[in-house]
Amino acid sequence: MEKKVIGFANVYYTLWNVREETIYYTAPSGAVFPSYVTYYYNYVKNISTDLEKVKALYQDTEIDYELKGTNSFVIEKKDVDLTPEILKFGKYAGRDVREICKEDLNYIIFCIEKCGTKHNKALQIASKSPEYLEYIASKKMALEAKVAAFKPFQNGKYKLTLPRNPNSDGEVYIPITDGQTLVLQFRDVKRCMYNGTEYYLPIFKDGKCRRVKGIEIEYELEIEENHLNEEMGICYQTAFVIN
Repeated sequence: MEKKVIGFANVYYTLWNVREETIYYTAPSGAVFPSYVTYYYNYVKNISTDLEKVKALYQDTEIDYELKGTNSFVIEKKDVDLTPEILKFGKYAGRDVREICKEDLNYIIFCIEKCGTKHNKALQIASKSPEYLEYIASKKMALEAKVAAFKPFQNGKYKLTLPRNPNSDGEVYIPITDGQTLVLQFRDVKRCMYNGTEYYLPIFKDGKCRRVKGIEIEYELEIEENHLNEEMGICYQTAFVIN
């Protein structure tokens, strides 16, 4: 489709022929869908500096004051997808994304998490489907339950069984529950050797060092750092052992 449009080159009003062409997308299945529109702007001539004369010569012709210059050019409007519901990549290319949500929601979840929805209209549509919204709601409920199960430590005494002896910095990382971690920090440790293998034992308040791996011991803790991220479902704490 072609039409005449009047532009404005700061001084002269200009005449243009504008042709519109629909570009099609061919799916792997052979199905063809309109994808986007390309506009061809072909400069014809200067008309006049007199707007009234221009209107008299080209009645009912659109005047586009943003149409500048006198050089022909092409604009591909790829940002306007004519069939946004059709997925145009991946193993389901050429399929309506709403159908894919019903048949293989896990694939849609993977695509959204990997690519996001900002630059893909099909994934934007998928993100508003009942199936995906239900998935998001269930995920939110699971996250809320996970956070509710956290029981952050306070200053005080706790009986704990450590999974290992401390490292050279006196630290022991203890997984409490899914998403919750406690890092014990012993103030002093002793370097030991056994058959050429280096390891460290904590030194307690009485001046003695003890093996703590796999043994239930009552520790007196002084919480140093509290980090709770409800959006990520993470509870991270560090605590000094003061006994």
